[in-house]
Amino acid sequence: MRKRRSTGLAPSSRIDDHQSDASPPTRMVESPNNAANSRSHLRSLEANSGAVFMRKLALKVDPVNAPKLSLFAWNLGLRGDFASMPRCITDTLTKSELLSLASVYFAKVHVIYAVVERSSFLQAVDSRWSCSGQQGTHSYDPVLCGVAALGYFFSRSKPEAKELEVAKCARLLLDESTSVVPSVPTVIGWMLRVIYLRVTSTPHAAWMASCTTMHMIEAAALHSEPTPDSILHRPADTCDPEYRRRIFGVAQHLNIWISFDLGRSRVALRGTSSLPPTRSPDHVTAELLDFLPLSETLDPDNNPDSSDLEEVLANVLASSPSHPASRLTQCNLMLCVYRRLRALHHNISGQLLDEVLACCTRGIRSSKEFLENAAPWHHVAYVPFQIICILLAIDTRAALNQLEFAMETLAAVAAAYATDSMKEAYKTARLLVLLHQKRKEEDARMLGGVLKFPQAAQPTQDGHGSSSQLPIGDGAADLSWLDDLALDMSGLEDFDWNQFLTDDASWSMTMPEI
Repeated sequence: MRKRRSTGLAPSSRIDDHQSDASPPTRMVESPNNAANSRSHLRSLEANSGAVFMRKLALKVDPVNAPKLSLFAWNLGLRGDFASMPRCITDTLTKSELLSLASVYFAKVHVIYAVVERSSFLQAVDSRWSCSGQQGTHSYDPVLCGVAALGYFFSRSKPEAKELEVAKCARLLLDESTSVVPSVPTVIGWMLRVIYLRVTSTPHAAWMASCTTMHMIEAAALHSEPTPDSILHRPADTCDPEYRRRIFGVAQHLNIWISFDLGRSRVALRGTSSLPPTRSPDHVTAELLDFLPLSETLDPDNNPDSSDLEEVLANVLASSPSHPASRLTQCNLMLCVYRRLRALHHNISGQLLDEVLACCTRGIRSSKEFLENAAPWHHVAYVPFQIICILLAIDTRAALNQLEFAMETLAAVAAAYATDSMKEAYKTARLLVLLHQKRKEEDARMLGGVLKFPQAAQPTQDGHGSSSQLPIGDGAADLSWLDDLALDMSGLEDFDWNQFLTDDASWSMTMPEI
């Protein structure tokens, strides 16, 4: 395994040098300079805010009765909400239906993105159906709707009316939530919507929702460790520290990768001081988030050069994730780094290229594993498609040997989920391979044209006549340079170049029919 190295790109992406090679690649370590900058930035944010100034002023006068933190008189007031009210989830689903969908959610979604606490969810279900006769909605309804929508998606290949109805209900409730400071359940509802859109909707819709989620996290003060001396960064709701770190980490992960995929800006919150979550036997969220600091180094603002990117690539490949979701995350990150290297016209070779191809193989196998387990995550199609593109770009014998496996996997995904999007993706992948094949055939045709020239006449005993042999001067031809060349050409290490250039036997090549 390649030894892990520090990228040295940005303070937020430092590598913990005390980790063993077998451990995941990164953990964020906050330096004293980072902490000082974070505190300085926080002070600046608070100094800009009239609401904080008012709150501090009131606290000096009467700490007990001081008005809450709010932007009083910020405008003349709301004109009212004319939006139609969403249908109550208790009118859409029975309690048993929701619990059945929740079992699917916790089996297939929670194990990867642990953003819903099972105990809190079950308590909310009991409470919600005990007062189902009451009109209106409740603060936890966006979470209930989000879990139900994902439960439907991961249990059926085709949508049904109730899935679309609870997804719409979640959207309407969340749209209303942007007018007030969000609670933790509201933030979780937004995160579930991002996950749902990432696997079902357009990239733009998912990107917009992920950006909104990041802003909601900042508004709820879930992006930093609580500090007793800060008024601004004090969550309104009590939230377990480990849970809060998972919420923030998953939101970052989704926003970064949706933004990277679209080539758009991510939401990078200022003054963040959140620690990474710890491992849990119930989910692999922490393992997945171990790749987050390396993902952040790819932010365009960092502008890494080719040597920096090679270090990032080596660090990504140094990990050995245990779960298919983490392996797909690793593969997706590797593909992104390789694309960045290609954009800089930098080609990798040797052991590092071998590791890239091995990571591609693991990624395809992980996609097939998810497909066989009826877990239609976005990576199931996206990673094989991107691997096909990378293999064609690498264009070596070892890379092209993997193409059949990648195409076979993409075809299986397209057959299992026969949507217009998947049909278009599979047709596009086949087109890319066809174009590559046509170029190869054109190259072969040109080489065949070279060999159509007649063979040069053989030398006579008296030395007259033209010869196909190389000029050799006073001694045997020095062909040692061909041995070095052969070492760089796959499959030619054992080829006898001296015999090829000096043998009188006829050589012929049969060209394939084009």
